[in-house]
Amino acid sequence: MTVRKVSMTEMQKGIFLDCQIGNPDAYYIAATIRIRNLDEALLEQALTLLIHEQAALRCCVDFVDDLPGLAVHREVEVPLVKYDLAPEQENREARARNIIEQEMSRPFDLFRPPLFRAVLVRLDKQTHLLMICIHHLAADGLSLNILARKWFDYYDALASGRLIALRQDDGFIEFILQEIERLNNGNCHEHRQYWVDKMRGAEPLALQPDYPASQWMQGVGREMRFPVSSNLFKRLQERAAELETTGFMFVMAAFALLLHQYTRQEDIVYASPFTYRPDICLEETIGCFEWFTRLKRGLPEGRKSSVFLISEVMRIRSSIWRTNWTTAMSYGL
Repeated sequence: MTVRKVSMTEMQKGIFLDCQIGNPDAYYIAATIRIRNLDEALLEQALTLLIHEQAALRCCVDFVDDLPGLAVHREVEVPLVKYDLAPEQENREARARNIIEQEMSRPFDLFRPPLFRAVLVRLDKQTHLLMICIHHLAADGLSLNILARKWFDYYDALASGRLIALRQDDGFIEFILQEIERLNNGNCHEHRQYWVDKMRGAEPLALQPDYPASQWMQGVGREMRFPVSSNLFKRLQERAAELETTGFMFVMAAFALLLHQYTRQEDIVYASPFTYRPDICLEETIGCFEWFTRLKRGLPEGRKSSVFLISEVMRIRSSIWRTNWTTAMSYGL
């Protein structure tokens, strides 16, 4: 039963459109957890409580005034799929990996709630693998950590017999309504003009592709994941701390330097999505609180790379503090 309908933020509309024309599983956020000595019944009860609490876990796509929006339901089916591999004598780990990969890539029906699923694989009497997968329309990367933590908080409370004070967290829906109101009442025009002026005159990057462009390519970006050694990660965090910034900002600055080295262009525009909850009350709320920061920067020939890297970190930090505009501006530029 639908209890509420709201429009999407402009960021969500962009994600929804990309899912229709591109590869929809690019917007699946997933993680796998190995658990020992698990009570499956309590885990399922804990998930039911979490779904009742979080509005984002009870929503799906619906149309609002002929445009894609979100429908929040009062109740949804608990999306926990179970597999028991304990009776199998061999290759249980490989079989479990195959199951999780298949379930992780299984398409979501965006018009049917919920926009997340969980898969529980029993390997033996004491060991389980739990895969959690949620669609980016309903959540950002930080929400996956919140989901897992709150799920097991409920599990621990049930296991210990503690009293549970159940509440409903509609913070994600209220955030969407505030964003739409800011867009509709014109409060974002000043911020929009600021970024339009900043980006004026930008030219396409002269990056040489490894392969010729295909006629089927749609120009939609994708992600590539690669491991970073613990030693490099530690050095990166230490250097970022010396500059009184975050590892994210430091890597963004290094990316700008890399683009310059490949293109030798002095006028580079680059951007990155980032998770930002505008109110401390939303720190424990599951939802898609995603924004974009964009920068226009160049590295004049002859300038030391290290000097540029430090100055660019400072620029990114300043730019992110300036990012006090509705997510609509991300697609309005």
